[in-house]
Amino acid sequence: MFKKIPMIILPMAIITSTAYSEKNSDGDIVVVASRIEQSPDKVGSSFTIIDRKTIEKRGDVTIADVLARTPSISFSRSGGIGGLTNIRLRGASQAQTLVLIDGIRVSDVSGDNNSFDFSTILAQEIEKIEIIRGNQSALYGSDAIGGVINIITHKRTMGQSGNAFIDGGAFGTIHGGASAKGGNDKVYYGISANHFKNDGYSRKDTDLEKDGANISHIRGNVGIDITDNLNAEFSGGYELADFEFDGFSGSDSDGDKELIFGRTRLTHQAFDDALKNSVFFDASQTDRHDNYGFGFLGDFKGIQKRIGYQGDLKLLTRDNLTLGADFLQETAETSNSFGSASDYDNDNFAYFTNYVKGIGDNITLTAGGRLDKHDKFGTQGTYRTSLAFNIPQSHTKIHTSYGTGFKAPSLYQLYDGFVGNPQLKPEKSKGFDIGIAQEYPRNYVTTDVTFFKNNIENLINGYAPSYVYFNTNRVETYGIESEINIKAMDNLGFFGNHTYTIAEDVSVNRQLARRPKHLFNLGADFTVDKFSGILMGRYVSHQFDNDTSNQKNDAFMTADARATYAINKKVSIYGRIDNIFDADYQEVLSYNTPGLSAYGGLRFNF
Repeated sequence: MFKKIPMIILPMAIITSTAYSEKNSDGDIVVVASRIEQSPDKVGSSFTIIDRKTIEKRGDVTIADVLARTPSISFSRSGGIGGLTNIRLRGASQAQTLVLIDGIRVSDVSGDNNSFDFSTILAQEIEKIEIIRGNQSALYGSDAIGGVINIITHKRTMGQSGNAFIDGGAFGTIHGGASAKGGNDKVYYGISANHFKNDGYSRKDTDLEKDGANISHIRGNVGIDITDNLNAEFSGGYELADFEFDGFSGSDSDGDKELIFGRTRLTHQAFDDALKNSVFFDASQTDRHDNYGFGFLGDFKGIQKRIGYQGDLKLLTRDNLTLGADFLQETAETSNSFGSASDYDNDNFAYFTNYVKGIGDNITLTAGGRLDKHDKFGTQGTYRTSLAFNIPQSHTKIHTSYGTGFKAPSLYQLYDGFVGNPQLKPEKSKGFDIGIAQEYPRNYVTTDVTFFKNNIENLINGYAPSYVYFNTNRVETYGIESEINIKAMDNLGFFGNHTYTIAEDVSVNRQLARRPKHLFNLGADFTVDKFSGILMGRYVSHQFDNDTSNQKNDAFMTADARATYAINKKVSIYGRIDNIFDADYQEVLSYNTPGLSAYGGLRFNF
């Protein structure tokens, strides 16, 4: 259906209604939980919102580092920025968490399992990140077993503003960027660009040569209210990364990756805004070229194209009915220096619905379902329900959800000439969570404790001697997420979270690789006149490095510091120190991590 639509014609595509509330400046609005705007007290799923202010204050360079400070997220990076970086949510694999940028699917469908590599996505000029935990396939289809991570780059704004920054420091790092945004009652826009470069350090612990990275991003959006009831939006982004790594037998190797994504949407409001109809087209393309050393080269291209409709109807005072459909096409093209080449594709058509029911002011019920029709393995149905029950007298919220999920086999797993298996079935899951959130008097302390459990069947694996993919093991994950935020005084706050996770291969009663049982994050932030700072610590317990041996990565703890001084309203100076105590640790066995390192820079607002 889409083969004749080239990626190059994509305009700078959309800030989607299924991604976030583009007209509401309130950072607490949650959309990814139900595909409509909801206030946090109405959401029954377990979620985290990270706003722009928090991202800037914590000063992390990459999105992966930002996410790692939230509950239930573990990540592994193969030797510094630019090295393969995988995120795991609630013990699910990196391929079982759906990643969206402005609502656009951006996973690499030319890879072996369709996962998204976080190695080169920078955190600067990000507006907000929404993390919804638990099975979400009833709303978003394949991959949403562990949850959904939606990275929001821009939002609608009034007036004109902008900023620029430049910093540098350890490992020959230079990092800079700029952004501008503005709007009025009819037109709005946003654009940002940034570049990161470092000389790096050896990714592997077996040699001394440096492995650096060059990463450039540009992202933008533009929208126009054509009439009082009709809006058109276009947004998108482009990423280019060059990086060095240690290939076969420690050989010096390099690669590059390009990611382009975009979306176009038309939205019409009718019946005094009671009915909203949206149609959209979006796409993403990932191109990778890897030089593994010794003359072995690999080229990979993965393309996703999607067209869809969503209708939202407000019913009564508190209810909302959502109906929608979308068509997704995935294409992968691969080749290598040995003359092997392949070209695969598949299609998926889906219908979905979701109903949000308000019972009085304090109870919100949500129920939804989705039917996916895949042209290779057939039909897959999923469903989901959630409850948010607020008790105003005690400032308590009880939240719970139950749902099913699935992950479709990747193109590589289905069709590769050596290890592919066209008979593969989708991975399936079902799970629930239940938690209680509490605000204490005057909102000085807030807590949230959630128990979760998920069962995953038909796990896709490939082992010796044939290595051909097949459906095999059953995985059980369960655990407890705990969060606390303390506002000790107006200029002093503390935050922390702990996640206990069991993620076992039931057939052998063994914890899955790179799923630590314990994750701790602690922090304190303070402001004194023009000076502000933040101290943060992270603890990760020991974990298996892979699923086929007993080698483990030791437990480790790191501490980081950030400080900013506002010279005036337009200029500030800032610095950061990573790994204050120079901890020696590894996230991936035999891959190095940075020791004590310091950076400093300037930020300009206009």
